[in-house]
Amino acid sequence: QWYQRRDILQQGYAYASNLLIELLIEKENLKGRFNSVKQYFLMGQGDFFLQFMTSAATELKKPVTDILASKLGNLLELSLKTSSARIDPFNDDLKVSLLPYDYVTQLTKILSIETADEKSLSQSVSEAPLSGLEAFSITFNVKWPVNLILNQKILARYQMLFRHLFYIKNVERLLCAVWIENKDCLLSQEGYTHWHAKMFLLRDKMMGFVKNLEIYSMFDVIEGYWSKFQAALSEVKDIEVLLKSHSHFLDHCLKECLLTAPDLLSLISKLLAVCVNFSNAIRRLTRSVKVQSGHKLAVQSAREKLESIRGSGDRKGGKGVHKSASFSKEKSTTPHDFTKGPNVENSINTFNKNFNKLYRDFLERLSHYEKREVELSMANLTKRLDFNGYYSDLILKAKEKKLLRDVNKVASSKTLSGRSTSETSLNSVLK
Repeated sequence: QWYQRRDILQQGYAYASNLLIELLIEKENLKGRFNSVKQYFLMGQGDFFLQFMTSAATELKKPVTDILASKLGNLLELSLKTSSARIDPFNDDLKVSLLPYDYVTQLTKILSIETADEKSLSQSVSEAPLSGLEAFSITFNVKWPVNLILNQKILARYQMLFRHLFYIKNVERLLCAVWIENKDCLLSQEGYTHWHAKMFLLRDKMMGFVKNLEIYSMFDVIEGYWSKFQAALSEVKDIEVLLKSHSHFLDHCLKECLLTAPDLLSLISKLLAVCVNFSNAIRRLTRSVKVQSGHKLAVQSAREKLESIRGSGDRKGGKGVHKSASFSKEKSTTPHDFTKGPNVENSINTFNKNFNKLYRDFLERLSHYEKREVELSMANLTKRLDFNGYYSDLILKAKEKKLLRDVNKVASSKTLSGRSTSETSLNSVLK
């Protein structure tokens, strides 16, 4: 009789599961919910986020303790209502969330669970103040029965992907702002100096890294697995199959976006931090150059007026000539033009050196993962980042130099040990 009871239980389970699937898809519009989640958490709604990042840029620069979540929420709602996202029936469920840690710390703590580093990471407290950009995230309000699928654990995975993509988008926006401001600044300058060339080359190199990382994450990984998930969703008849397919989609996205590899994630965050610091430094420099340019124009205008006054004084018999000359001498002094000196070029060289080192380390670690994790599609990212083999040659040369240093060190140690042995034997014979 036991197998008859098993069949009855299986039939009851299949009937209940089928009813739940029909309820979710037909009455609760589960497919529409998934599309909304993709548009917001996976950055599918491009104009909406561009508008939000532009309007909230000043607020997100502040420390997270100085930010009002309600103000960010108003900016988010304004961007929703004035972009193509206004036609989404679920846009009212999108809310702002300010978390007490950045996404790298969040992922590192999750990945350290049940490892030797779990205790140290759980007790560690970051001393650096958290900015609004690092703490910013979004959440989605869902009710029963949709929260059986989009529960808090699932939304936390979406948040990790969102924070990663949102930070990359913001770095891209900063680098674009550097290009725009320097283009405008160059139009008002006397010439194209050597540090301008280095700066633009480094900015293009950083932009290439950021864009390729963004394209790989959003198109090579997320779009591919999203298409597979949508195909599975259209044929699903069992709630367990739906849950497994959804979890499989998120696991692959997190893994192939390099968010489950702590060493790769650390290198990515450092590379993006170098890009942010470079952008901020160049924008400060650009503003200083504009101030200097305005000062020079003011001095030139004052000098022309003084020349006209001097000319009128000469015609009147020389009255006020000496006074005008001394005044001109005082006003013509300008502040030191630091853009002509070596400090700017040295700073750019330091940024370039740090970026190249981290870039080589990242590509080297990425090649190891590509060989070890054979199921991952990292070959596209490697080819994008090192399309002409330039960095591969640098990595190979660095390995050859290290090997040569090790060989020379071993040879010198053997020579020293041989000398000490011969000296010991000679001393024994003399004794």
